[in-house]
Amino acid sequence: MFDLTVEERKVVLFLVFAALAGLGVNYLVKINKRLQPHLEADLRIAKLNLNQAGLEEILDTDCVPRKIAGNIIEYRKINGDFSSIEQLKEIKGIKGKRFSKLEKLFFVE
Repeated sequence: MFDLTVEERKVVLFLVFAALAGLGVNYLVKINKRLQPHLEADLRIAKLNLNQAGLEEILDTDCVPRKIAGNIIEYRKINGDFSSIEQLKEIKGIKGKRFSKLEKLFFVE
C-alpha cells in the first residue's frame, strides 16, 4: 500500500513516536495539576507558630531552604516577634509563590 524507502519509514516512525511522547507529557502535566492540591496538603498537617519555631522545626517543613529559614530566624532576632504573617514578605527571598506556601505552614500568635 505505502511504497516508502527505509529512510522515509524511519522518519515516519520518528514522527509517530515524537507525537506519542508529546501526548504522554501532556497527560502527565494534566495529572500533576489535578494532584498538586493533594500533594501540598500533605506537606504539613499542623501549622507552626512563626514566633516560636526554631531553625530545625522550620527546616522540617521540607519546603523552606536553610538560607530562608536562617533569614526568618535572623529577622525575628532583629525585629522581635512577628505581628502578622504578612511580615514574611519583608524577608529577602520570600515573595509571591514562596509566601503563599509559607502562609499555609505558619501562623502568628
